[in-house]
Parts: sequence; C-alpha cells; structure tokens
Amino acid sequence: MKGSKVIATVIAVMLLSVMIPTVMGAPITDEAISDSEQKIDHMQFTDKPVKIFTNESSNSFSSKLSKYTSNVEKVDDLLEISNTLSADTMIVFDNDWISDKDVTTIEKNVDKLIKNGNPVVIIDSDPQLLLETGRDLGFTSFADSAQVYAMWYSPQTGAQSCCSIGGYADNAEAIAAAYEWANETILLNSTTSASEDLGPAHDSFFSEVCGDYGVMSSRTTYHKILGDNDPNRDYYLAHYRFEANPNDNHSKATMDINCDVDKNNSNQILFTYYPQTTVGTTTVGADISASLEASGSGFSGGISVGVNWSYSVPDVIVRNGSDLASNYYHVWHDINECTNSGYDTTLVEPGIVIRVDSNLGECHNEDTYKVQFCDVVIHGKWHNNFKDFTKTISVDIYE
Repeated sequence: MKGSKVIATVIAVMLLSVMIPTVMGAPITDEAISDSEQKIDHMQFTDKPVKIFTNESSNSFSSKLSKYTSNVEKVDDLLEISNTLSADTMIVFDNDWISDKDVTTIEKNVDKLIKNGNPVVIIDSDPQLLLETGRDLGFTSFADSAQVYAMWYSPQTGAQSCCSIGGYADNAEAIAAAYEWANETILLNSTTSASEDLGPAHDSFFSEVCGDYGVMSSRTTYHKILGDNDPNRDYYLAHYRFEANPNDNHSKATMDINCDVDKNNSNQILFTYYPQTTVGTTTVGADISASLEASGSGFSGGISVGVNWSYSVPDVIVRNGSDLASNYYHVWHDINECTNSGYDTTLVEPGIVIRVDSNLGECHNEDTYKVQFCDVVIHGKWHNNFKDFTKTISVDIYE
C-alpha cells in the first residue's frame, strides 16, 4: 500500500460500510458534523464569563482575553463558585494556586463543575486533575505535553471534549486559545444534529504553536457505532480534522497522521480506513471511496451503515502507508510548498474504523500528528530550513 497517491486538486469522499447484525436506519451522514466545523470562523467577542483561580494578577489574562470577553475575574472561594455558576462560565485553575490546596477537595469540585457543563481549564503540564472525571464520563484524550489541559461535557447530549494547548508565549495566550476552544466546542454541540446510529461525540482537540513557523491543530471526533448485537465486538469511528497554518514567510511541505491501533490494546483491529485507494488521477472532482463488509466475521445477517464526508486538497499528493496486517494506520499529505496549498491554511479529514474484539466497551489508541514547515526564501520558487513538528495524543474511550 505504500506510495499510493492522488495528485493535483482532489475532492475526496469517504464512504465506509460496516455490516452489523441488526436493522438500522438510513446511512449515517457526517455532513452536519463536518459542515458545521468548517463554517465556524475564529471566534468573535462573546463576553462569556471567565473565573480564574490564580496567585497571579488577573491583568495579563484579562488583556489577552479582551478580544473575546470583558468578563474576567480572579476568584478564590471554590465552594461558592462551584455552587453558583452558570454552565456558560469557563473556569481556570492555575497549578500554582492548586499546589497548596487539598487535592481531594479540588478534584471533587472540578468533577462537579465539568458535570455541570462548565469548560474547566488547568494551567499545568499534567492533565491528572481531569483524568478521573474523564474516565467516569467515558473519555480522556490528552497530548504527551502541553501548557494547558481542559475538558468540557454536555449533560444534555453526553458529548465530551478534551483539549491540550501548548507552545504559546505565555499562559495568558494559552488561556485565550482555550477560550476559543470552549466557545467553538459548545457552539458545535448546539448546532450539530445527533445521529441515532452513532454514540455521543468525543472530541480530541489540540493546538500547538510551532515556534516561528506556524500553528498545527486538530479536532478529531470519535463515535461508538451503535446497533452491534455481537457481544464480542465493538466498532469506533474516528473522523480526523487536522489543520496546519503557516506564519508569514513560511510554508509547509507535509501533514501526517498515524495511529498504532493495537499498541495499547491487543484486542483492537484496524477494521477499515481512508484513504486506502490505489487510484491516481489528475481530474478535478475525482471521488475516492472505500467500503468493507464484515464477511467471515461470524455475523448471521445485517445491513450496511455508511458514513461519508469530503474534503478538498489542491496541489497535494495523498500517500497511504497503512497496513491492515499490523493494525497500523498512516496517511500523509505531500504538499507543494511553492503553491498556495503550502502558504495557506490546510485542513485534511481522513478517518478510520477500529474494531475491538472484546465486550469491555473500551477503546485505547495513540494518534500522532506531524507537520513539516519551512522558510520561504523566494516565494513560489525556493524554500529551506524544513523542520518537523510532532504531537502525540493518547485516546481512551470507556463505553
């Protein structure tokens, strides 16, 4: 499979088909999720309240958040806050403030706030304070390193988002990025129609400043595929949305995603993935489709559940290095750095289905994202100082 490619302007469409042993509704269409994602611009002034538990002055936070909200307050009474807050308030805990407090009390209040629907942000290099609540709710997904970790949960829909933010000049800038994440996440949850064929959305989000080169970020959504009556198997869909945005006088040459599916659970199988095609074309508007039925799996019958979305990748070679035999997923987008695809923001949206051969209701995997940025010497002609930036995310689903 290595070296499979699609050249020039390609509109790629994902069509996954999974045989399940029960009668279900019409094919799942991920259109609502994907379209609402892409239509949301960077957040404008929303004036949502932010409460910050910190030993520092709140001035730096207020300054960096000023383009989003004027409602920033430094607080110290955790009990009062946790009993009186509305769900649209973002809560920030600075690790320096936490360090001399009773950790058990903090954890209980963090748990209460998240389950109330508040976005909770931790300024710390470790997401430990969020892990227990995440496991209880059914999802944790955090980067191997970050400045800020955060979590949000919808009591109404069961949707959940885990956030890792790093590389920013200071913590105040990272908190401003977390504010954007929180507002986008809540807005997406309110505008995206739920599918009866998919479990609640579990968002794995990260944003990483890559020095002077640019920013890479991803909002990957995981769903459990519902309706499988086989007691020995579960299926999970991952819809990757990986974005790279070079700074001025910079470009990008590659964007990679890989997932070692069975690294953290030997019962997990790379069931199908996209792109897995050997088709090559130079025709604008070419469709790529992949389908796989669970023949030989022991199912006595069933119907097909389809998932589809599309994305455009001009001036890009899409290379596939995945291997079903070793349960390893790898797709990379080879970008012409001398074109607008290199200079502008690029969003790619591949995807996978993971089969878990157990009845534990758990899925554990590790996603790695990589962007290769470069310097522009002569625009459209010459670039140098190519540099790779990598971020690894541990994903754990308990449902």
